Order: sequence, then structure tokens, then C-alpha cells
Amino acid sequence: MIDLSRFEQFSRHFDKELITEIIDVFIREYPARIDTLHKNIEELDFANLEENIHGFKGAISNFMAPEPVSLCRKLKDMARQRRSDGLEEIFLELKSATEILITELRALR
Repeated sequence: MIDLSRFEQFSRHFDKELITEIIDVFIREYPARIDTLHKNIEELDFANLEENIHGFKGAISNFMAPEPVSLCRKLKDMARQRRSDGLEEIFLELKSATEILITELRALR
């Protein structure tokens, strides 16, 4: 999931403590973020979904994990286009991919 080569290049520019804090914040905020995204999808609240998925994608981008970033882009595009077909399925893929990412991040800590 994590492109370790790219992540190491990125993290080399930062203090280990800062990287650990970024990981911890992401893991701590994940449940609320994923619940918010799911609520946006259930309510077909495309405006908030687009905004919230953008922020989520930005947070995930720190970890050089192309699969969840790509899924975030798909959700953002769907929200922008106001398309609900397949939205829940893409969300579930994102949730699964992000949970794998979290497992990997815990191991990296």
C-alpha cells in the first residue's frame, strides 16, 4: 500500500517526532473523518462530500499511498458531478484501503 521508497524520501526532510505525530493525528482523526464521509454519502450531500474528501485525500497523500488517494479522487469527481451510482461501493473500497494503510502506519511508527 505505502510506497516506502517515496515515503522515506518524503520523511527524510522531517524530524522523526513530527512524522510520528502526523501518523498519530491521522489515526486518531480517522474514525470521525470516515463517519463524516459516510454521512455525506448517505445524505447525498455532494457539496460537503467534495470538501471533506478533498481534506481526507490531502491527509492520506502524506503517506505516499496511491490506492486510497486514487479512490479519494474518484469520490471527489463523483461528488463534483453529483453522481450517486457506485458511490457507496467506492466508499467501502476506500474504507478498506485506508484501514490497511493504518495497519501499515502503525508498523512504521
